[in-house]
Amino acid sequence: MNEKNNNNRQLVLPLISDCEIEYKEIVKQNWKFTFSRQYLTSVNTKRVIGLIIAQMKEEGEMRDFYQVRAADIIRKTDVAKEEVYRTMRETIFELVNVAFFFEDAKNHEIIPRHLLDTTRFENPASYKNGVLTVALNPTLRDIIMQLAHYSQFELDSYMNFSSWYSMRLWELLSAFKDTGWWYSPIEEYRELMGCGIAYDNKGNQRKEKDGSVKYMKYQNNSMMIKKTTAEPIIDFVGSDLEFVVNPVYEERSGRGRPRIIGVRFDLVFHQLSAIEKIEYWSAKNEKFAKAVARLQAWGVSNENIVKYTHAIGRERVNQLLYSWQMKNTSKDPIGNKLVYCNKAFVAEGKKAIEARNKATGATK
Repeated sequence: MNEKNNNNRQLVLPLISDCEIEYKEIVKQNWKFTFSRQYLTSVNTKRVIGLIIAQMKEEGEMRDFYQVRAADIIRKTDVAKEEVYRTMRETIFELVNVAFFFEDAKNHEIIPRHLLDTTRFENPASYKNGVLTVALNPTLRDIIMQLAHYSQFELDSYMNFSSWYSMRLWELLSAFKDTGWWYSPIEEYRELMGCGIAYDNKGNQRKEKDGSVKYMKYQNNSMMIKKTTAEPIIDFVGSDLEFVVNPVYEERSGRGRPRIIGVRFDLVFHQLSAIEKIEYWSAKNEKFAKAVARLQAWGVSNENIVKYTHAIGRERVNQLLYSWQMKNTSKDPIGNKLVYCNKAFVAEGKKAIEARNKATGATK
């Protein structure tokens, strides 16, 4: 394709010379955020949140504001300026209405917090000249910035999805790569996927005509599972999150169809051998491939590399490798690399997983 045609396929947006935005390749998302109740929004609004998280640093304070280019949110080509404006208008309206409710029924306390800070005069939450400025509510700092325990997923894959359900399941299943499966009670799954109980303006549960609980989407649990996984099943084929999903039924005897009480996801990738997984990850990530080569040189087994590398994280892996190198050049060098390095690597991996599970209350 020639240069002229390439230019014609780009979004026509104003150029902002002083707007330099960098995104990390890997999104590190707070587990409390990942496993919070979320409501269905447009895919574009979901992308905005992903792109903001991708800009966040693990250290330091939360920024007063973040900026995202409209061209990074809208993945269509040949989009007119008017359509871009309408899309961004819808997006900012949705963001304004994203709220968290912190409820303590025991102490009879309810505290609502909106995602956006709409009180700023300088660099307020706004859209102008092709750039969306997002000022986050500072009272949510601890939820947003506690990134020591996170799920990892690739930003490129995440941003290419055109389905909210695919984006949501990518977040959730990324947290279970180390186990290869995830079970969720059906009501919890509904809440996580934006299909939970519908409430009126006073916070009371809405009811159907027969008195049963009314849900935001898909009253039938079987249909709800089918609808929320139909697009992700297709989108995740060939990735390390490709899955098989099955409803879990209650155990009962007698007549009548048993009730669905949960849903289970099994990752196809988890069935591969350790070396097959390493080859897959290495082909997609050059930095991972280099780290693996160094770990293997120190005798760390493929099984341990697969099981613990992602939990430990790249920074800590590099620190371990450096510490081994320093020890090996000291007066007390490593006698048996195979035993010493595997033991240290496994201990570090278990510590990382234990800390993550403790922070999230996860039992896997």
